[in-house]
Amino acid sequence: MTSKIKNEPSMSECELKDIMTNPLYHSTMEDGFLRIRITHKCNSKCRFCERETRDDKWKNATQKHEVLYDYCKPLYTQIKTLLLTGGDPLCIDESFTFCKYICTNYPHINLMLETNGIAFTKKWQELAADNLIRVHISLNASNEETFFKDAGVVTKEE
Repeated sequence: MTSKIKNEPSMSECELKDIMTNPLYHSTMEDGFLRIRITHKCNSKCRFCERETRDDKWKNATQKHEVLYDYCKPLYTQIKTLLLTGGDPLCIDESFTFCKYICTNYPHINLMLETNGIAFTKKWQELAADNLIRVHISLNASNEETFFKDAGVVTKEE
C-alpha cells in the first residue's frame, strides 16, 4: 500500500519496534484508549494553538504510514477507543483512508475525530454517519464571523 504521508521527525523505527515488542508495554487494555496525532497540518491559524509556535519543518508533518498500519496494528484488536487529532486530521487525505481502514477492519473501535469542522465535508459526514464516528468540533467562538476571524480563515470551504 502506497501512502501520501510525509516523514515526521520522531522516534526511530528501531525505538518504535522495541516499544511494540516489549512485554512491559502490553496489557489487556479492555477499555484501552489510543490517541494518535495523525498530522500537524491545519487549515486555520487559531491564536491559542501551539501549532503556530512550531518551526516550519513540523507545521505540515504527518504520521508515518508504518506507525498507523504496522506498529500500532497489534493495539487495534485490544483498544476500545481511538482518537485522531492534529493539527486537524481532516486536512489530509490519509486520515480519511485510515478511518475507512479502521471502520472496516476494527468495527469494535469507537473512532473519534478532533477537528475545527472547516473540512468536515459531505464525504466525512457520510463516513461518520455510516460508522457512528464521534466527531468533536471545536468552535472556540460565539458566532460564525468570530470563528472564521479567530481561526485566520479568509473564505469558508464547502
